[in-house]
Amino acid sequence: MNFFIRDYRSCRSNLVIRPCTADDYDNVCKLLSENGVIPPKEMSDLAGICLVAEKDKEIQGCIWALTGQSTQAYVGYFATNYRTDSLKANRVGMELVKHLETVLRLYGIKRYFFGTVNKEFKEMAIKYGAVEAYKNPYILWKEV
Repeated sequence: MNFFIRDYRSCRSNLVIRPCTADDYDNVCKLLSENGVIPPKEMSDLAGICLVAEKDKEIQGCIWALTGQSTQAYVGYFATNYRTDSLKANRVGMELVKHLETVLRLYGIKRYFFGTVNKEFKEMAIKYGAVEAYKNPYILWKEV
């Protein structure tokens, strides 16, 4: 299942949000490491729901959710490639969250938990309907 959204810099190009594949593993690990997130040890650690944001065949962001038999999910391995442009990073991050939420809803998930150390992203997530559960790091949850 592929999702398409308009790129924020240009109406002429698209950012694609799609499921992560084994071919993406090395690039996802690199992106996570560059953003201070400890990457998974192996591809099977991304079992659950893992989405990537891709532009021009380059990974621009990723998000992963651990799901099971519960109606709750836990989000991790979440990063974007725009470390020098926080507005773009936050927008790509929110698009990943929104698309993940759509997939979670299809899986019957009713609530998910995620964390961030980015105050601006936290504020965007709260405007989107997330609720702050802890203050440092910012741990939030949202009904689906």
